[in-house]
Amino acid sequence: MSQILFVRALTRRETGELQRLVRTNRDGRVVRRAQVIRLSARGKTPSEIADILDRSWSGVRKIINRFNTEGFASLADKPRVGRPRKRTDRYVALLKEAVQANPRDLGYPFSCWTLDRLREHLARQTRIVLSPPHLSRLLSESYSNIRRRPCLWHTKRTRTYA
Repeated sequence: MSQILFVRALTRRETGELQRLVRTNRDGRVVRRAQVIRLSARGKTPSEIADILDRSWSGVRKIINRFNTEGFASLADKPRVGRPRKRTDRYVALLKEAVQANPRDLGYPFSCWTLDRLREHLARQTRIVLSPPHLSRLLSESYSNIRRRPCLWHTKRTRTYA
């Protein structure tokens, strides 16, 4: 039979730091990990903690094992693999401003945004070029509730035959 896993004995300072993390940290993953450690320090078993926090039993065990070996550094996220995201908070803010603005007010000769025009405008301002499908997804995910300005076509296109 395997032995029940608990967190190592915590000092008063560590207990206070865990309490501070749970109350003031804005990263939900760090708060959840700190809650696991606090509950384990109070004598709860991994299965009880899993039931209380609606997590998997194996995930709770991993958090406790990591804390026992690495300490508070284990509560923070590990660096993720892969290419970092292209879009930034600044990009999203400029996108929101551009969608709500009239392109003519920004010095463009047209009065209606298209994905390509919006993409070029944002590329000039941020030097970040997103693909049209990515930009479209970003618009639909984040800004589906924005009331888009209707496109105003002042002139009708007519064909001239020679």
